[in-house]
Amino acid sequence: STQSTWGLHQRQPKKTACKRPISMILIDQANKIILDLLLKKVQSPNTLIDEKCGDFDSVSWHLASPDDTTLAKISIAVAPPVELLMDLGLVEYLQKVIPELKLVTKTEESFSLTFKFDSADATEELCTKVACLRRFILGGPFVFACEKFFADEKFDTITIPVRSNETIEISLSKDNLIVNYLMVFDDDTELLFAKILLKEFEDAKKHDKTLGNAPGFAWRSEEGNAVRAEIVVFKSHCAPKKIDRTIDQLLSFRSYIHYHLKCSKSFIHTRMRNRVTDSLKVLNRAKTHSTGQSVEQLK
Repeated sequence: STQSTWGLHQRQPKKTACKRPISMILIDQANKIILDLLLKKVQSPNTLIDEKCGDFDSVSWHLASPDDTTLAKISIAVAPPVELLMDLGLVEYLQKVIPELKLVTKTEESFSLTFKFDSADATEELCTKVACLRRFILGGPFVFACEKFFADEKFDTITIPVRSNETIEISLSKDNLIVNYLMVFDDDTELLFAKILLKEFEDAKKHDKTLGNAPGFAWRSEEGNAVRAEIVVFKSHCAPKKIDRTIDQLLSFRSYIHYHLKCSKSFIHTRMRNRVTDSLKVLNRAKTHSTGQSVEQLK
């Protein structure tokens, strides 16, 4: 596990026999299924592949290599309109980070973009980059905004749809870059868990003086089971040496919240079931006052 640099306050547990530290998990940007298939294709060029899979942010993949050559076709479906991404320099950005990927003019049906990839002599690093295609495509608007902000150039507010009822907005304030997330939760329980987690983000800088340069954070409730979270990015976060890490975390923030929300619900449900099981064991071992027999014997 990797500790987040968002500034989420980590409360250290009391010392126990387990020495493993408690920390939040940052979700890997690479699609594990796609990466494994690409590495398999590199090792065995004759491998035939036809695999569809999902990813975070409502992304779908289709990796196909129907013959025994080293060529493969990669199609990906994303929520934001392709026209919006293209207008923000997506093609030029992809050519810069993964020049080995070639955009195909005829896109596969039901997908947003289709690429050709030659796995001949491909390294593990290159395969990992290709498996991070979701990150590079959806991160394009963040790259555009961060570079403009760092260069003191203005731009219009960018609205990125990530779900049918959820958006990410990137805008400029006087001295900062503002990233605004509209997140909708399934029910009141998830909304309550989300508010607790978001409150931790908000309080982090108040409790930890070492987080002075961490991004600013605020949130508020919206109508329905919705929350609007706002991250304030400083110019230092958009410096060339830090921009990639900044974009990784901005892009994965929504998934980060939902992932830990689901994990928290699962953990509590597991604890509840374990407590019920322990209580039943105690009842089964209990003896009645009148007969001295256990409950199981009376059955």
